[in-house]
Amino acid sequence: GIVVGETGIGWSRANLDFGYLYNGEYSSPANTFFRPETQFANVVDSSVWFQPYDTYDGFTSNLEITDAAQYTYSSQNIMFAKKDSFWYRGIILAKQNGNYLALDPLDIYINDLGQYTLKYQYWYGTDGETNLSVVPEPGNLLLFIIGLIVLAGRHLRVSKAAHLTSATRI
Repeated sequence: GIVVGETGIGWSRANLDFGYLYNGEYSSPANTFFRPETQFANVVDSSVWFQPYDTYDGFTSNLEITDAAQYTYSSQNIMFAKKDSFWYRGIILAKQNGNYLALDPLDIYINDLGQYTLKYQYWYGTDGETNLSVVPEPGNLLLFIIGLIVLAGRHLRVSKAAHLTSATRI
């Protein structure tokens, strides 16, 4: 599954362009995944794909997500496409255990062991943080942490951004 924060989201691949994200439980003949319930924002019906799976209206950047609580969430499973696909629909916004996260499916590929692998970038707010636009980009995360340490050493208040994280994972 996709690991974000302390939990995860179940996923599977359709092919090297498309995959599925699951709202909590997923079963196949080979696997059963139990994850906390995940709700996805801006779910749209399957007519967009000409497939039986719903999808979503995504975001071009996490900077657009200044109040994740304002969107409508659904517990439906969704289909997504990787970033360089013609069918890519943007960054996925989701809610799990009262926390908000944004997920960008960068690539689906076959790894050296012959397994389908999802490379993704995410932005995650803990403690119910809804402004995902203040999450640092993964490349700047080390600088962000160093900055927080310097600020803490000067006895300044740390903003809510201290409860946010981002990363790129394979």
